[in-house]
Amino acid sequence: MGNMGLCGGTKLMGLHPCEIQKQKHKKRKWIYYLFAILTCSLFLFVLIALTVRRFFFKNRSAGAETAILMYSPTHHGTQTLTEREIEIATGGFDETNLLGKGSFCRVYKAIINDGKTVVAVKVLQEECIQGYRSFKRECQILSEIRHRNLVRMIGSPRNSGFKAIILVLESSFQVTNQEDMLLPQLLFYEDLSGISPQIEIVIVGDSTLTMKKGVSFLVTVALMALASFLASAYDPSPLQDTCVAVDEPKNAVFVNGKFCKNPNLTVADDFLYQGLNIPGNTANRVGSYVNLINVDAIPGLNTLGMSLARIDYEPNGQNPPHFRPRASEMLVVLEGTLSVGFITSNPEHRLISKVLNKGDVFVFPVGLIHGQVNIGSTNAVAIAALNSQNPGEVTIASSIFRSNPPINPDFLARAFQLDKKVVEYLQARF
Repeated sequence: MGNMGLCGGTKLMGLHPCEIQKQKHKKRKWIYYLFAILTCSLFLFVLIALTVRRFFFKNRSAGAETAILMYSPTHHGTQTLTEREIEIATGGFDETNLLGKGSFCRVYKAIINDGKTVVAVKVLQEECIQGYRSFKRECQILSEIRHRNLVRMIGSPRNSGFKAIILVLESSFQVTNQEDMLLPQLLFYEDLSGISPQIEIVIVGDSTLTMKKGVSFLVTVALMALASFLASAYDPSPLQDTCVAVDEPKNAVFVNGKFCKNPNLTVADDFLYQGLNIPGNTANRVGSYVNLINVDAIPGLNTLGMSLARIDYEPNGQNPPHFRPRASEMLVVLEGTLSVGFITSNPEHRLISKVLNKGDVFVFPVGLIHGQVNIGSTNAVAIAALNSQNPGEVTIASSIFRSNPPINPDFLARAFQLDKKVVEYLQARF
């Protein structure tokens, strides 16, 4: 039991704590309080120190950047202009000096240094947050790229919230609204497809966004440098069965087979389909009907990567074995009872199946053979969602036995381990 038990304060004896025990408890509480206060104080001190350090470090960085931009042209080839000087040089940002405009910027022609230097001034809109976010990235990109009529980036004023990027042009080059629109395209870097092969990259020696003389590369390297931060880690999926490369543009189509309508001409009907509530005609050999709502039914689906299908089944009707070459599928049963499943790839060929009732959802992975059959006594309805605007469909039986021209029956007989007459009978049926 010990002295502490005899003194009280334990459950075993049921005695109240003695004065000595009370004093010890009070001392412990004060120690805990003191430790908590010291811990909180230390945490607060570290937080304040980090905040102050970040504030001063930011100011020093901004000051260093400003100093670098204000070096003389003989040192780094940079120049600083004020907002007022740019306004005067562009004629008060007059429309006659406007080379082009983007979603959050405008590019003007300007004349500085007493009319000796023609520059392009890219002004980022103050009210657009995207303009502020892209400022540093814009400086970096444009300081690394040189157009055939673009000598170098000379500066970027950053006073009073005004942000612009100034680029020197060849003195012999006269900028007009109609002339050499490739330069505004380069400044916006929105459409690089038509840029001249004369574009060169100039390597930057550090991250100060000032341009240095360097090695020139081919236009392909320039395009790769601009596209690197937009590139995907994998090839995009095709949206048609074949996409053969051609050298003659008049024989070519877009990779997804669709042209884009002028956004100013789009209407609500471009995004509308009516009639999905109407049952399909199931009076056919398989007893089902698939109403696929893809980009051909709703033009507004173009580039959105999705489509929809309504599938109607009569009793014992089936959506025969098939696969989607370009899409996975999510099937939800609206009415009836369906037996569904898919088969895994070689070598297992596992059948993964399930009986679905109203409200059940089942997924068919892309490229795997799957199908459904109505095992109920009434009609069934299902909706399929697909993650492609043109998912495609390859029905196994009809593709093999109704190909055009027909497949050699000897080949099919050996492949399916059937008598040749059976194959010929099946080809005649389809």
